Amino acid sequence: MRQEVITATPWALMAELAGVPGTVMLHSASNADGVGASTFVASTPWREIFVHGDEARLMQGDEVLELRRGEPALAIERWLADVGVSLHGEARALPWVAGYFGYEFGAQVGAGHKLPRPRGSTWPDAWLGVYTAVCRWEQAGEHGIAYSSRAHGVSPRLAQAMAGATSAPLSSSGWHVPSAPRADERELRPRFDDEGYLAAIASVQRGITAGEVYQVNIARQLIAAWPSADAVALYHALSCASPAPFGGVLQLAAGSIVTNSPELFLRKRAGDVRIETRPIKGTRRRAPAEDATAARDEAAVVNDLLASEKDGAEHDMIVDLERNDLGRICEIGSVRVERHGYPLVLPQLVHRVSQIAGDLRGDVGLAAMLGAMFPGGSITGAPKLAAMQMIAALEPFARGPYCGAIGYLTSGEVSLSVAIRTALLQGGELVVTVGGGIVADSVPAAELEETQTKALGFAAALRGDHVR
Repeated sequence: MRQEVITATPWALMAELAGVPGTVMLHSASNADGVGASTFVASTPWREIFVHGDEARLMQGDEVLELRRGEPALAIERWLADVGVSLHGEARALPWVAGYFGYEFGAQVGAGHKLPRPRGSTWPDAWLGVYTAVCRWEQAGEHGIAYSSRAHGVSPRLAQAMAGATSAPLSSSGWHVPSAPRADERELRPRFDDEGYLAAIASVQRGITAGEVYQVNIARQLIAAWPSADAVALYHALSCASPAPFGGVLQLAAGSIVTNSPELFLRKRAGDVRIETRPIKGTRRRAPAEDATAARDEAAVVNDLLASEKDGAEHDMIVDLERNDLGRICEIGSVRVERHGYPLVLPQLVHRVSQIAGDLRGDVGLAAMLGAMFPGGSITGAPKLAAMQMIAALEPFARGPYCGAIGYLTSGEVSLSVAIRTALLQGGELVVTVGGGIVADSVPAAELEETQTKALGFAAALRGDHVR
């Protein structure tokens, strides 16, 4: 493996790669929960896998290497093993595998197995790229390291970008919000009317009364105009307005994914059997950081969230669900709640989070891990299968990458976020999906308002607030 120092920032490199399909930036703009640190940039994957339903298409460039039908999680696990990546392998920086598992991937694994595929699902259920070169920065402002395999080296496109970025470094201040579309077109507006979302909440509460479910996470979509080629510029504005541990951009031929998640789905370090998840359940809005009352407001908001019996009960349901899911893949007796219900303070929001961990069994591969854990309980509900069935019946759209998982895998290591605060950019249209957990004593109007609160970061980015 070769190593080369990079003097340019991740932003400078992405300026050269903006709009290039197969380019991935996983960016940590915040370490608010102790999980943000590294930033990665990679482009031109050596191999890719696309999952649609029960079909996995293995690609190398434009060539289809193989079509595999059956359980896609197993196909992905075997594909990763072919390139030298396994959950229990020895630590290696390469190959580096990045991508996403979409929410609808859950219809093929785990609790949602064989749920009907939603109408209008245009995104692959999962996409992963294998990279033989990756650029990594441990902290913002420090030099990065480009890792490349001796067999493959750095792809010509990435080498060109590195050369261009190094010769003309660009700091984050070099990004500007595009002048088009007009400001009024950049305002987020509901794709479906508010009454439809309120009706879905009422249906969930009837299901709770009937004993079918305890909690269901129901989402709605907001849309705005934004140039498809400017996904990176949008993410830059987002990371300035609302920095989060798990941000970034995935540029695919079908469109771009812009993510800014605060929630850890799964993390395992190489050489360690410990695997953890940090579900979020419980949200409050806080004053802007520049507001003179921000410090006082933050303390009041945190106290209100932690004192809420409703939010506490809702949070405990998901903690129990995630403990049970981890128990299916961890050594008996090893699952523990290491931190329970602590506040996570973000620029616009305060969340309630728990840290749950266990010791991964040696016989568990990626397919079994996803089968037990995917999708996350915080974005489905309890019981998980019944909640997913209700989501499928009530949401008039496919979630796509939203509420799935985004991140990377290397040999022995997994880092995946829950794809909340995640938007899809296709054909000049930005789709921001937001939702919340509905329980028996949810107030529908308050739940509707909470979805707007969760879109505050994207709304600020679209306006160009806080861009520096």
